Amino acid sequence: MSARANIQRTNRRESQNKLKLVRTERRSVAAASGTTKAPPARGRRLPGRSDPGATRPGPRARPETGKGSGDTEVFDNLSKTLAEQASRLTPEEQLQEGKIRSGLVGALQNFDQDRTALARNLIEYRRVFKDQRQWTRVAAEIGGAVHVSARTIFRLIEDYENSRTDKDTDMIDLSNIKGAPLNKEDRGVIRARLTIRALLDEFPNNKKKKALAEVLAEEAYQIWGERKAFVIDVLPRPSRFTFDGRKRVADDDNGKETQWKTA
Repeated sequence: MSARANIQRTNRRESQNKLKLVRTERRSVAAASGTTKAPPARGRRLPGRSDPGATRPGPRARPETGKGSGDTEVFDNLSKTLAEQASRLTPEEQLQEGKIRSGLVGALQNFDQDRTALARNLIEYRRVFKDQRQWTRVAAEIGGAVHVSARTIFRLIEDYENSRTDKDTDMIDLSNIKGAPLNKEDRGVIRARLTIRALLDEFPNNKKKKALAEVLAEEAYQIWGERKAFVIDVLPRPSRFTFDGRKRVADDDNGKETQWKTA
């Protein structure tokens, strides 16, 4: 090793020793004066195993809604705001709004426990505000009390109405729509008529009789075994069934059952 390298090495050692001496003197002075400071951290220290005394921060608390929060002031302010919105309504509508509002606010306080009750009250309350823009503003105020948007309020109403529609449909007496159940003979007549209708649909009215007679002649020969000519008297009359053949025709205007006559 060269002499120059030895000198540089010696100088570095001396510098390090002087730095250590200065630090030691500073610690001694600080300890004597009682102003000892913790060495600055080189980086952000996260709580973990290396720091048993530290506690990890918990999850951010979500805003509480309903009676549990004890924040009755929010609902009192909402009631006043709704009253201001209702002041733009007619006197009759204002009276109706006042009767419904207390139930609505009460349902909002139980929002987390019973959303079905809230949806029912929202539907009643919506009937008062017939103007869509005003109802949108009202829905936004209502949603703000429970930390949801107006869109969520609309969805609560929609979901409830859809669920009720499904149940009401199951309770409908379909006989009022489809009529009395058709028996086997009725269904056979309807099928035959629909077949004839489809066959003659392409013929003009002045040729329908001839086309029907030709089809009937072939059917009588091949299936019935008829070999002699015969005559059928056809007396046009109303049908026992609706035009589409789904149900029987209801009672006539006099409330008496229609009498069907055959030729």
